[in-house]
Amino acid sequence: MASPESDPEKYSIDEMMERLKSRAPEEPSSAGELVIRDDGTAAIRVRKRKRRSSQPKKEEARRSRRALIFQISGILVLLILAGLAIGGGIVFANSVPYRNSLVKKVAAATGASVDLQLFRMNPTNAYADSMSLDWPEGHILGDLKLRVLKAEIRPSSFLGKTFTGEDVTASDGVLRLYAPQGKPPGPGEGSEGEPTLRFNRYGVNKLDVFFGDPTEGSGRLTGTEASFYATTVSGHPQLRLHRGDLAFEGWPTLQVDRGLIEFRGGEIGIVGLKLSSESDRRGQLDLVGTVQPFDPDRPSTLKLTASSFPMAGIVGPVLGNLISGRIDTDPEAQSNSLSFAPGPNPAATLSLSFTGSLDSGMEMKQFPFLFGLAQSLNDDWFERPVFSSDASGTIRRAAGVVRLADLSLLTRGRMAVKGDIAMDRSGLLSGVIEVGLTEGIVAGAPSRRLAALFGGSREGFRWMKLAISGTAESPADDFQEQYNTLEREASGVSSPGATFEELTRPR
Repeated sequence: MASPESDPEKYSIDEMMERLKSRAPEEPSSAGELVIRDDGTAAIRVRKRKRRSSQPKKEEARRSRRALIFQISGILVLLILAGLAIGGGIVFANSVPYRNSLVKKVAAATGASVDLQLFRMNPTNAYADSMSLDWPEGHILGDLKLRVLKAEIRPSSFLGKTFTGEDVTASDGVLRLYAPQGKPPGPGEGSEGEPTLRFNRYGVNKLDVFFGDPTEGSGRLTGTEASFYATTVSGHPQLRLHRGDLAFEGWPTLQVDRGLIEFRGGEIGIVGLKLSSESDRRGQLDLVGTVQPFDPDRPSTLKLTASSFPMAGIVGPVLGNLISGRIDTDPEAQSNSLSFAPGPNPAATLSLSFTGSLDSGMEMKQFPFLFGLAQSLNDDWFERPVFSSDASGTIRRAAGVVRLADLSLLTRGRMAVKGDIAMDRSGLLSGVIEVGLTEGIVAGAPSRRLAALFGGSREGFRWMKLAISGTAESPADDFQEQYNTLEREASGVSSPGATFEELTRPR
């Protein structure tokens, strides 16, 4: 039998309504509230949710987007303003007022009158077709003319009081120097004591420097690459040279390998100047010392050092053709120096004690006595002897005279030459030398009169004295006169012999 609590399978409409009304109320659904409509149907009433007034994530995204828009807009405005400023700066830098202000800055820094042609600038570089600097009379600097200038500048050069940057270079230039008068000038400064021109390096790719008036030909350095550094580790401005030809009137032309010069207030320090011969770059000549340009009454002396240097590079090509070879400085000598007065008349003097380089012998040629010995001894070596055993002497240059003093040339077992030979500015030769032959060579000579020409033995040689004369291009000596005199004296007491002309006539 069915339980009384069980629900019947069928209900009438009235029973269904009663059961619904009598059912206990249930907890409202989280999704909504159950309601019975008037027609008896059931439905769920959903309560409307109120939108919250604050949504942090969306607000943060909105603020970030707004800030990004402001930033981009600010950057664009700054770029536009910077472009306008740069454009305005470039326009101003290429204007006549800015050019005139730059000319005043250069004049204040150098102390010279300035002429600047076709100047132009961009944000990183400045250019000019030419610039001329003229210093007042009495200044050590005469004038400087530069062509095709380029300067690597800093942005502060557009509106700052100082025209500044990395490098200023010129393709070529000409500088004229004069003997200074008075005290050395101070550094160029502006009205407030600040430098008006400041670059790390000032360079000229090809510079010609004339000492004095170029028409007088007193001295010049041509074709050198020059770099001037106003600020250095040593604290002194420096001038660095590379290559170039150095020439002074009456002196052989030398080539500059490299040079370092310091400016120490009223002194100029030659830290190192390395030179080579015009025709031979193998040897080297070094100059070191201090120059006092503002004290014309005080001679300046530079220490001189030669290393495998050709003699012709010091005595000149004409005299160097008669006696040639490579020389080294005698380290024990104290007179290896170049002295000169820094005034308008330098009056340079040179003294260099030398020894022959180990890798090169000293050759003597073109003197008549050499040809006479070669013919008398039937040995062509004596016509152009090479002294490989020992060579020494002192080169002196002063007042246009070149002198080989204390000359000593030696080839053991054959020949030796000692004495002095000098050449004046016109090329005339003078001097006295002694020529020595070994006992064996004199005894074996075909002509017995050669033994009479050479006197007693000394230092393993028999010697005869000769007077040097003639010119460097056509040297002369009295070997022939002495030989012919001996012939005349001996003709009356002995069998006649050949005269010097017959003896030395080519066979």
